[in-house]
Amino acid sequence: MSARRRQPGARDTCAGLLPSAGALARDPEFRMLVALFVETLCARADALEAALVRADLAEVSAIAHQLRGCAKTYGFPAITDEAAAVERSARSGRLDEVRPRVDTLIGLCRGAARSPQAPRTEEESMDATAKPFDTTARTGEETGADLVRRNRTIRLKPRVLVADDDAPLRAVVALALGRAGFRVSQAADGIEAINRLAGSGARTGCGFGAIVADVRMPGLSGLDVLTVLRCVSLETPVLLMSAFVDGDVRAEAHALGAAGLVAKPLDLDALTAAVAMMVRGGRRARPVA
Repeated sequence: MSARRRQPGARDTCAGLLPSAGALARDPEFRMLVALFVETLCARADALEAALVRADLAEVSAIAHQLRGCAKTYGFPAITDEAAAVERSARSGRLDEVRPRVDTLIGLCRGAARSPQAPRTEEESMDATAKPFDTTARTGEETGADLVRRNRTIRLKPRVLVADDDAPLRAVVALALGRAGFRVSQAADGIEAINRLAGSGARTGCGFGAIVADVRMPGLSGLDVLTVLRCVSLETPVLLMSAFVDGDVRAEAHALGAAGLVAKPLDLDALTAAVAMMVRGGRRARPVA
């Protein structure tokens, strides 16, 4: 699907839902999550402004990183593109290059937060000449929901733990997995994830069929969670998510035995399919090396 591109500074809305969100576009709960995400945009803009005043480019980059992942998943292309540009400029270390990008991103966030327009579905927002996004699997492929439905040997719905400190992104991942037939628990950071694993009641596999964890979280990272599991000899498959997939992250994830490593912004259907494969016993969802 081709999203309508707008000039920087235009008020961004839910027009042009990206393919990663297309399968959930008509879901009432997803649309509610979009509205909740919009409510966070002013606070995110304020945080960006405060970090810029302090000349804290590391914090600017971290905020833009989270914003980029959420904005693409929820269908805000202008915010997604500008947040990516802020991340790139922040790596230069030059405040004069970062400032105009951050100002534009702040304007987009506040504009979207002020917009009275309700979230629109993919069909409502696409260009008249654009081909509708096909949410069905390509020939010979299965979606995550197909894999779960075909797994009739599991009497109870398989349990999945989703750990990410970005609440809106965590919520939409949980929603997608729940719609595919999983029982989903959520954790806001690595410490809460460990506590949930410890209290899940089952020694083997911690009671969860799979774990989806962000690499970068406060307290304990996704890699730390994976390390803790392996230290106590638990082989629950762990799928890691990251917007910073570099050689070092890949090497450490591979060494710790991660089942897979997926890049943000997320393709929700691909993530669901990977989790379904892990739960079915394939364990490795995608090569890490």
